[in-house]
This record gives sequence, C-alpha cells and structure tokens, in this order.
Amino acid sequence: MTGVVSQDERDGAVRHVAVPAAVALALYFGSLLAPPLALFAAAPLYYALAVGGPRAGFAAMGAGALAALAAGGVGPALLFLSIAGSTAYALYRMRLENAPLERAMGLAAMAPFASVVMVFAALAVGAGTTPEQVTQGWARQTLDAMETSYRQAGVDPEFTLWLGDNAESLAGMVSGAAFGMAFAGCFVMAALNYAAIGALSRRYKWGIHFDNHVFTAWRAPDRLVWALVAAGAAALLGDGFIALAGVNALLIAGVIYLCQGVAILQHYLGRGGVPPLLRALAYFLIFSQPALLALLAAVGVADLWADFRGLARGADTQVEP
Repeated sequence: MTGVVSQDERDGAVRHVAVPAAVALALYFGSLLAPPLALFAAAPLYYALAVGGPRAGFAAMGAGALAALAAGGVGPALLFLSIAGSTAYALYRMRLENAPLERAMGLAAMAPFASVVMVFAALAVGAGTTPEQVTQGWARQTLDAMETSYRQAGVDPEFTLWLGDNAESLAGMVSGAAFGMAFAGCFVMAALNYAAIGALSRRYKWGIHFDNHVFTAWRAPDRLVWALVAAGAAALLGDGFIALAGVNALLIAGVIYLCQGVAILQHYLGRGGVPPLLRALAYFLIFSQPALLALLAAVGVADLWADFRGLARGADTQVEP
C-alpha cells in the first residue's frame, strides 16, 4: 500500500542513517575528552554512503549536522559537515571512480581543507572580525586541547608543562602556519579514515574498501624530497613571508613522508602477523608521542635510499593493510 513503510525500510533507515549519524557524532563530540576521536568521524558517514547509497549518506550527514547544531550551535554544525561530511563524500567518490591511491588521498584531503577555509572565513565575517583573529583563537584552542590530550596520554610531563607555559607565543606561530597545519591535519584524517574503513570492511566483509590499492606498497614521488629540502631551507634561512611559506610547505611534505613511514610500519606489522588490537595500541603510542611521529616521518624520508620494503627490487608487498 502506498505510504506504508516496510520493516526492511525502517531497518535500513536505522542501519544506514541513524546509526552512522550517531557514531559520527559520538566521535566528533568525543574529541572533547580525547581529541583524536574526531579524526575518525568521517568513517561512519562513508559507510552510510557506500552501503546505503547517496540518499542514506546525505540523510546521515544532515541528521548529524542538525544534532550538532542543537548541541553546539552553527560553528560545530558547519565544521561537522566540512570535516566529516566532505571527507566521507570525497572518499566515496574516489572509490566509485576506482581512483589511484595518490588521487584518492589528495582529493580526500583537499575537500575538508577547502571546506574548513570557507567555514573559518564565514565565521570571521559573522563575528565581524578577521580570519587571522579567528585562526589565532583556533590555534589557542588547539594547543589547549593538545596539552590536555598529552597529559591524559602520559606524554613527557616536562614537554606538556612547556607546552602549557608557552601556549600564547606558540599560538602566534601556529597561526602563521595555519594553512600547512590544516592541510596536514586533513591529510592525516583522510589517511586514518581510509585505514579504518579498509580494516573494518575486510573484517566484517562489507566490501566497501579500496580493493585496487595496496597501501603497504605506497611511496611518495622521489622528487618530493627536493620540495622538502627547499621548504626546510626557506623556513630556516628565510624571513617574513618566505619563512612562513617554508614552514607551511615543510608541514605538508612532512606529513606525506609520515604516511610513507606508516606504510612501511604497516608492511612489517602485516608481515609479522601482528593482531589488529596490538597494531592499534602501537599507533596510539606513536601518535601520542611527537618524537615518535618525527621518527616515523624520518623513516619515510630515508626509504628513498634505504628501500625498506624492497620495492626497487620488485619484492612482494601484497600484504593486508
């Protein structure tokens, strides 16, 4: 009968709309307790798009945005859509197109980056202030969140104390590097959601992962190292705009090499048959220690010469990401 909703349709609405929206919101607002949780808010929305279709996916995004609006106001709602929604949709589109890994990650990072820039500009106009002032406030809040997160994770107490004592001066530096940090954050977020989707899809046989990709065999283009060198030189030797441009470029190149380091680590974890839970614990430790992140990025750079996975020798790298 027309107008009657079947049990299957109701179940589908719950599975493909309500549950993904609720999980995405829990991760998004869970960042108040553990900031890294917000980075995974796109994965449930991607599930809604890939399993339930665009209609269910957009409904989940809309439901999540309305709930964020009710809970926190316009700013959190816009950021939920720009961060989680745009990342999820970009990954969904890239899977439909069977895009190569580089393009999938690049566009999945550019989508939230462009959205966040527009949101910050809109918030600045709405508040009658400048984007620089909004960025400065965002930097201060980010540093406060980092200090709280590091303290809870048991990061070196001296470093945590130094971070808190120098938060004001660091906020000015972070504000100058806001574009690089924002893109680096979006790239890491896209990579983390990509990895989470792949792990869960394989584990539960959803069939929504990028089966044409082998992340453990990925490496950055060789010529990127020259961009890294030029950016480092500009940051260290330049002044004013040139130094800021160098810092921003250094952050972007650095996070790309960090992802290459993660691919190398994942290669060896997969080769060793390390269980997913232990892998998750290893990554939690790494991402809670800045020194380990820098070390992993350095491993990514060194891979250009060391060839840790034997890619140049044609070694078999077909291990599960």
